[in-house]
Amino acid sequence: MTLPASPPLTLLEIKNEYGGPGNLLSYYQGGSFVPNNGHNPNVPTSGTLTIQDYLGANTFAGVTHTYTTGTNATETVPAGASFLEILVDGGGAGGSGGSGTTGGGGGGGSGDTVSTNIPVSGGQTLTYTVGASGAGGVTTGIAGGTSTVVGVGALSAISLTAHGGSPGVLTSGGLGGTATGGNVGSTTGGNGQSGSPANASGIGGDGAGGGQHGNGGGGIGQPIGGGGGGNVTGLAGGHGGAGEIRFIYT
Repeated sequence: MTLPASPPLTLLEIKNEYGGPGNLLSYYQGGSFVPNNGHNPNVPTSGTLTIQDYLGANTFAGVTHTYTTGTNATETVPAGASFLEILVDGGGAGGSGGSGTTGGGGGGGSGDTVSTNIPVSGGQTLTYTVGASGAGGVTTGIAGGTSTVVGVGALSAISLTAHGGSPGVLTSGGLGGTATGGNVGSTTGGNGQSGSPANASGIGGDGAGGGQHGNGGGGIGQPIGGGGGGNVTGLAGGHGGAGEIRFIYT
C-alpha cells in the first residue's frame, strides 16, 4: 500500500512497505528494496536519508499485461499502479484466391489506437475484447475481428476501438481497419494489394501496430494484425494475424 503523503510517517511503516532489514541506510532508491522509478522520486540514491524522503512513495515497479485472446474479459488495475497506457490492435483479415488468370487480393491490416498517462488506482477495472485473425478463403477471406477496451466505473471515460482489416474478395484487396478513442493517436491499417493478371496474387496489408503482411501465394499475416496474402485461383488466401491488447502500468 502507498505510504502516507504527509506526516506523520514512521520507519516501521517504511520497513513494512518495502521489506528487508530495519537499517534505514538499506533503502536507497535503486537498491535492493526501493525501485528506481517514478513512484519514489524523492528517495535519494546515496547520501543522507530522511523520513520525509518517503512521503507518498511505494514499491510498485511497473508491469505489462498482454492479451491475444479474450471476449468481454475483465482487466483489474494492480495495487500500487498510478498510471496506465493502453495499446489496442484489431485482427488482420484473410486473403482470397483469384479469378481466372488474375491472382487473389490480400487482406487488410488492422487498426491501432493508443491512450497513455491515464491516472488509475488499484482495484479499478476495464473490460476488453481481442479481435481474432481472419481466415483466408478461396473466393473471399474473413474480416479481422475488432478489439475494444471500455473502462468501468471511475474509468468509464475510456473507450478504445481498433477494427480489424476487411478481407480480400476474389481479385480485390481488402481495406485496412480504422481505430478510434486514443488520446495519443489512432492509426489505420494498410490496405491489401489487389491481384494482377498472370496469377500474380496480392500481398496483405501491414497492421498499424506493427504486424507484417502475408506475401502473395497465401502467406500468413503476422501478429499484430497483419493481413493475409492472396493466392492463385482455386486456392485459399492466407490467414491474417491475431489482434492484441496491452495494459502497461507504472
